[in-house]
Amino acid sequence: MAHSGRIISLGGAGESCADALWQGEVWVAGDVESLGIDVNVVEPTAEEVVEVDAILDPLGLADSSRNWRKMVSGQRLWYFESRDASAWLMI
Repeated sequence: MAHSGRIISLGGAGESCADALWQGEVWVAGDVESLGIDVNVVEPTAEEVVEVDAILDPLGLADSSRNWRKMVSGQRLWYFESRDASAWLMI
């Protein structure tokens, strides 16, 4: 769960990756077992990749050969109303 900021995984991710995102981002360099509910995988811009590398560089972890997957909220659950019994069918 992330309400803001970035979660960065240099390896893979397990089940329900990036579940319960609000406005945060999850970056994964490896394979993802499955996505969480209401998650979109988007292509990161070159500028965003540079920003992530800048975070990793002081730690000695920057690697320009990574194939990043960036996950963000699909924003459908932002408007979920519990009284709507069919809302789960949207997902």
